[in-house]
Amino acid sequence: GGAGAGAAGAGGRRAAVLGGGALAAAGALAAPPPASAGNGGAFGKVWGAVTKTKGDISYPAGFEGCWDVRGRLETLETPLGLEVVPDAKQIERARREDLGQTLAYQQCFRTNAEGAVVADRARNTLLLAEAMAGPIPGAELDWDIDRPNKLKVRLPGSTSYTVTVTKRFEGDVDEEAQRLSTSEFFEQVADVPGRNTPAVKASRLLTKWKWRDQAPEGQPLIVATQILTDFVVPAEGDEALLLRSQGKPSAVWTYKLAFFPPAAPEPAPGAPGPA
Repeated sequence: GGAGAGAAGAGGRRAAVLGGGALAAAGALAAPPPASAGNGGAFGKVWGAVTKTKGDISYPAGFEGCWDVRGRLETLETPLGLEVVPDAKQIERARREDLGQTLAYQQCFRTNAEGAVVADRARNTLLLAEAMAGPIPGAELDWDIDRPNKLKVRLPGSTSYTVTVTKRFEGDVDEEAQRLSTSEFFEQVADVPGRNTPAVKASRLLTKWKWRDQAPEGQPLIVATQILTDFVVPAEGDEALLLRSQGKPSAVWTYKLAFFPPAAPEPAPGAPGPA
């Protein structure tokens, strides 16, 4: 029974990780999830009118490739209380195990058919989820870099997830200050075994990026602050919850991210050094 219980526990942990932010963060990710500011400046003038969901968020050319990331969950707030949060156990686990802890993982960017550097959402989702929950053998991810708005994840014998970006925005790159803000709204639908209706969650991912061309040894080239905001999606007929939530967030996750060029592999014994 111990091995079976362990496998079941691992499956639950993976499902919790994917349901509790890994999909969002990695899915939108360039690093962690791309995020962006609310309604000020460049955002305000176009945010409401633009539903830029055909092409993906593009990043500076220097982002291309894979990066060693150190991410830390700084704060986790539940403005409406745990009783209205659909995944209260995930919130409690994150507060107990993840808050203030640094997680090391990789995230990757690559070029799409239009020549834009975009986040490799499928790969990033798996890399982040496995960093949080361990290997996930048999996981199936369905995502097209040139049709980036839908990401599907299937776990063997477990929950399947579909994440759909419904609106996105990127501010103009500030080349002088080397800053970029991005934002995405998305819906996550989880088909949970044993449940008659899918669990639905609506979220917004805001990321503020800052980078530099060179950094002292041991310092990141890219840093980001990421805010993942979850909103209640009441079941049909649940008027009490609808009135209570009033469009307010049910959970707000704030992350700090640092991106480092991947460490060079150690040379093989006896291998010649650089010329």
